[in-house]
Amino acid sequence: MEKSLKYISTSHHTASLADRECFHLTKIQQFQWYGLLRKRFRDISGSMVLSTCNRTEIYVESVETTAAEIRDFFISNTLKETSSKATGLFQYSNSTNETLCHLLHVANGLNSAIVGDGQILGQIKEAWFNSIELNMRGSLLERAMQSLFKTHKRVVNETKFHQGTQSTAYKALKLIAEEFGKSNLHSKKLLIIGAGDIGGQILRFLPKFAFQQVFIANRTHEKAVLLAAQNNIETFDWQEVENNNVDEFDALITAVSNRPKLIKRMSKSQRRKIMVDLAMPANIDRAIANGDHNKLFSLDLISGSVGQNKLARQQVEELIANELNEFSLWYQKRQVRTFLRAHKQTTAQLLNEYLNNNKLKQQFSEIELERLINRISGKLVKETAKEKFSALTENLTVQNLKWMMQVFATQKMQYEKDRGISC
Repeated sequence: MEKSLKYISTSHHTASLADRECFHLTKIQQFQWYGLLRKRFRDISGSMVLSTCNRTEIYVESVETTAAEIRDFFISNTLKETSSKATGLFQYSNSTNETLCHLLHVANGLNSAIVGDGQILGQIKEAWFNSIELNMRGSLLERAMQSLFKTHKRVVNETKFHQGTQSTAYKALKLIAEEFGKSNLHSKKLLIIGAGDIGGQILRFLPKFAFQQVFIANRTHEKAVLLAAQNNIETFDWQEVENNNVDEFDALITAVSNRPKLIKRMSKSQRRKIMVDLAMPANIDRAIANGDHNKLFSLDLISGSVGQNKLARQQVEELIANELNEFSLWYQKRQVRTFLRAHKQTTAQLLNEYLNNNKLKQQFSEIELERLINRISGKLVKETAKEKFSALTENLTVQNLKWMMQVFATQKMQYEKDRGISC
């Protein structure tokens, strides 16, 4: 059987935020899954594990292992109690072309919660580097990643799809501005909790929103100090965040990895507070949302298109279609090469048996015999590629064997002539 590329995916398209939290993998868990997959499914020659705030996906390159088997194994090893409902939270495919199509759409932001969000590419790169580091790159997966980077570069250079402010970070700031009124931001204090990738993106868009004061808090204080100095904002003590002493702020944006329910209580004052939780799992306990006073926006609530240009999206789809065609041609040629290598080995084995059965081996030295077999089997494979390959047969028929012997006789005579041996 031929190797193929497969994937499983649970995302905002198929699962709620609460369901996605169950399948979210920390960085340590992502590394562990490479080992689990390799140990459980011996035919897997490549894999990539991707887990973000909106999706968890596993890509594998294998011969016999199916995507459904990967899905069921993942569910059973992730959930404490499994149910038939869980399988419905996943998309999957065993088709190499379908898997690549899905990957290209994800990488270019077409499947993002905020359509066009460019953050996903960096997350995929990190997942791919992990795969390489663990020697799980695989030839099909590597070729698929080449297609991904090539397509993304063309999308950036040839379309306007990623131009503008299409990101979760920008949408978070925009929601706060809409809730308070952009003209009222000059009297509002904002606290950004978390100084990772999302926190960095928020700071990038911050100059577009004129808050009275902006603070940043992070578990690693030095990183918060550095970002505060670079962006002309202030730091807030992390212990105060841990103690949930954040009542002085009008708005919170949280993006701290692996800290579920970091914020779980809020004062009962009449002061209105807008909270945006961009973390997975969620940093803010949903129970503290309190009508108009404490309003909470989760990842699912801020998701949606932000008016992408239809023409730009169509151009991206066309670029993806072109790359899929190129990959398909490469994949077909790869299958041909794989078949011909196997066919040549079979032919050489038959020739060797023929020579042995007819006591012709003794006429040649080992080196001469090897050259003769390579020469004849190469000729036969070339003829097979031209005349016989359309049938895609893996076994030589009796007719093919007779034809091969005829070619062998001709080649033997030519070989002896080249060596100066009289017939």
